[in-house]
Amino acid sequence: MFLGANITKLNCFKNLLEPRWGTSSLIAVSAINALTVLQLGKTLPISASFTYALITLIFIVEIYILFKGDLVTKLAVGLITPLHIMAIKVMIMSWYGIIIGSSYSDILDTVTLHSALRVMLYFLLLLCMVAITKVVEPKYSQVIQDHPKRVKIFAILETLLVAQIIILSVVMSFLDYNFGLNVGIFITSFISLAMFYMGIFMTLGFEILESYQWKSSAKASDSLYKNMLVQKSVHTLEIDCSTQTILSLVIEGKPQESLVGEYYDTAVYGITKNKLHPDEAETHNLHLSVDYMRRCASEGKKYYDFDYRLQEDDGSYIWYKAYVMIEQEEGSDYGHALVIIHNIQHEKELLVSATTDSLSGLYNKQTTEDLINEHLAQQQTGALFMIDVDNFKAVNDNLGHDMGDHVIQEVASKLHHVFDTDSIVGRVGGDEFMVFMKHIDDTTINEKAVQAGQLLYTTYSKEDIKITISASIGVCKVSADVNTFQTLYKAADNALYHSKRSGKNRFTVHTKH
Repeated sequence: MFLGANITKLNCFKNLLEPRWGTSSLIAVSAINALTVLQLGKTLPISASFTYALITLIFIVEIYILFKGDLVTKLAVGLITPLHIMAIKVMIMSWYGIIIGSSYSDILDTVTLHSALRVMLYFLLLLCMVAITKVVEPKYSQVIQDHPKRVKIFAILETLLVAQIIILSVVMSFLDYNFGLNVGIFITSFISLAMFYMGIFMTLGFEILESYQWKSSAKASDSLYKNMLVQKSVHTLEIDCSTQTILSLVIEGKPQESLVGEYYDTAVYGITKNKLHPDEAETHNLHLSVDYMRRCASEGKKYYDFDYRLQEDDGSYIWYKAYVMIEQEEGSDYGHALVIIHNIQHEKELLVSATTDSLSGLYNKQTTEDLINEHLAQQQTGALFMIDVDNFKAVNDNLGHDMGDHVIQEVASKLHHVFDTDSIVGRVGGDEFMVFMKHIDDTTINEKAVQAGQLLYTTYSKEDIKITISASIGVCKVSADVNTFQTLYKAADNALYHSKRSGKNRFTVHTKH
């Protein structure tokens, strides 16, 4: 038991000091130390003060041999164990002396009783070492390095406490039993240990309190966040990830008791069967699978969320967001998962209205610029197409604004047809459009410009009035000299102006002059 306490202690001290050797060396030295102290313990009746002083020296030397660090820190750490051994032993002996009315020397003369009290001593020592290990975490080693004055004061306090307990043990060994004296010695020893722990608190306490407050605050925030999500949810589902069964299910505020205990995957499939939008089906099925939740739990990932669409009875799709919270229980590899579903259709509509042009359905000017800048920040590739609709004013003036709106919508649809889905397509003015192709070569630039011009060339009529629109296009490819939105826009706009001056219905590619 003493060996276990010593090994626990050394593992704790590894959080404060850098060991010179590996774990096997620590265990070997612990074993030698334990045997030495046990043998010295048998000499206590002869000279308590000498034996305690020698034990103290052995533990200090042990720390000096096994660990790196400055002398004061190693002294402070080395005094921890002998201080506990002496204080606990004096407390046990004085307490037991009060119970049976015997002196210190009488108890030592009773071999069986003395051995039993030593077992109690080692058990309490082990508990103290475990407690210190729980409190003193590796992160506090930096505190010791940053505050050497705190450590120096703590070492002085320990030295005074050790000297005091050695004096108490000497007094106990030479005096006959006295109730008042035993009570005083017990209280003094207890206060000595209390002062030791107060010293730890004064050395590390502010950091310990800060850590505890942070953890408490984090737990409170997690609970508040969870409650807020549940209140706004349309579905709340709790899952046992070990058994893959449903623990609770609430749909629009109504508990679904009939599904409690059902196999999770079967129940979810029944709810979403043939309703998932094809674009999000794979993401939904992956992120709501128990296997994925288990993997997140094993990696320490507690939260994640994702968006998906479900089809309504009228055939339309509604956007939802799933929040998944994983709570891993002690002794369990998986724990529980809480799935909270929100209807985010309104938020999506607001987002669309803020980022798109209401008439064409394309990105608006600001969003187009932001998306292009975002791409250029990651990759220096692509080409910018500036497209101006020729004769659009004549459509508005002669065929009416309703026809003008129809033309804008048709142009937007045709541009989506010409350019791939990875392209950024936006309306940046009344009759002006912008397309950014992220990955393109010179041949493709010409092909896309020709296709756009041919497809946009259209005649619209109303009664006897006919107006033909076409497209003037300016293109600039990303290069070493032209690699920001501003320089691309300026170059492509100049190329567009050249197409206009050259007779419209054509494209011009920017070249270096």
